[in-house]
Amino acid sequence: MLEIEELDGSWVLKEYPASCQDDEYFEKAIDAWHSGQYPLAESLFSKALAKYPFHIDAMHHLSL
Repeated sequence: MLEIEELDGSWVLKEYPASCQDDEYFEKAIDAWHSGQYPLAESLFSKALAKYPFHIDAMHHLSL
């Protein structure tokens, strides 16, 4: 997982802690998204972001 950080006016991507990779909300959100349950997926992606604010994959899927 990557974290976005601004450093001296530039954006830097940093590796996020490994615990974020096993996020149950994100995994369930992906399953919901693939099955067309978009309101549920949106809710779960939001929960993943509440738990890990720099969850770039959750940010990406919320923007779709």
